[in-house]
Amino acid sequence: MAEQPAPETKGGFTLLEVVVAITIFGLAVSLVYVLYGSVTSIVAAVEQQASRDVSAKIILDRLSEDLTGVYMGEQGYVAGGEMGSFSGEEPVLTVTSTAHLRLNPKALPVDVTLVRYYLREQRDSETFSLLRSDTPVVSDLERSFSGEQQQHLLSAEVVELKISYIGHDGEEYEAWNSVDDFDAEQDVHERYPKGYTILLRLGTDGDEQQASTRYRTSVSIAADLIEFEGGQ
Repeated sequence: MAEQPAPETKGGFTLLEVVVAITIFGLAVSLVYVLYGSVTSIVAAVEQQASRDVSAKIILDRLSEDLTGVYMGEQGYVAGGEMGSFSGEEPVLTVTSTAHLRLNPKALPVDVTLVRYYLREQRDSETFSLLRSDTPVVSDLERSFSGEQQQHLLSAEVVELKISYIGHDGEEYEAWNSVDDFDAEQDVHERYPKGYTILLRLGTDGDEQQASTRYRTSVSIAADLIEFEGGQ
């Protein structure tokens, strides 16, 4: 009697094996998605912080140059107040400075300019725009105030800007006015700060610790750079 060949068994997966494979695949895809989202968030945060650091450096360098170059001659002027103590149309800081930026190549070179910094509150936002204007002082200070001026945006992420003024008595003042706060009997050099401290906070809406970064710098006016021309 001839032997019958054994029936061939067909390969395949059981339902349980398919379910387990799909579950493992789903977990792997979820893990990859979470990791991708985390990496993307980290990269975006690093890029945002780097951009914020660059903006802060530009602002602080510009402020330092303007304050270091304060003109203390006959038409010299330094005035500044606390953030929030001024209207949006008034400058938060006004100085006569020799640190002129010739943004227009056709403009004539000048020795002294009137530099103003403005903070403008933005709509639907807790941040401010910081703007700077640079107006040449042609013949007298009043003409500079009355002329048209072009304002240039330095940052739209300002949460806080605080400039403190160091007097020759060593005290720190939150506001300064080299004309209104002094009388003719005082020495001319007392009308100008001998140093400044600047606190800048850049960020976005939200929690202060998570959404903003603080930057600080100091500006000292060397005694040998304090020169005066003419009378006050």
